Amino acid sequence: MAYDDQMPSSLDREISTDQQDAFGHRHYAHALKSLIESRTHETPFSIGLLGGWGTGKSSVKQLYTTALADDPSKDGGFTRYQRFHCITFNAWRFGGKDQDIKRALLRHVFLELGGEEENLRDKLFRQVSTTLSIAKP
Repeated sequence: MAYDDQMPSSLDREISTDQQDAFGHRHYAHALKSLIESRTHETPFSIGLLGGWGTGKSSVKQLYTTALADDPSKDGGFTRYQRFHCITFNAWRFGGKDQDIKRALLRHVFLELGGEEENLRDKLFRQVSTTLSIAKP
């Protein structure tokens, strides 16, 4: 029997419902909800879920976003889902390449917030051109 046949691939799948939660990640998702939706914290702020591989970071985020999407209640005319924008960025793809990851993160956030690739290139070109013209003696 091959190794892949012995080890089910479902061990490293994120969960999205309380019924799937065997390790209590819902408690962290609730704490995340309290932090994000608290009216006592001044925005903007960023939250990172840090932890080793397989510790449940994606599950915590997914439990929160599922609860967000499933809640029809409104505040100020908007559902909770409409008021918050969750962005997922997979840093593992960049394996320690510091400059690549910074650039990729900024690009990803820009595009996730509705920016367009073409505008990003135009702005970047203008910024580089301006910087180079200032740097010339």
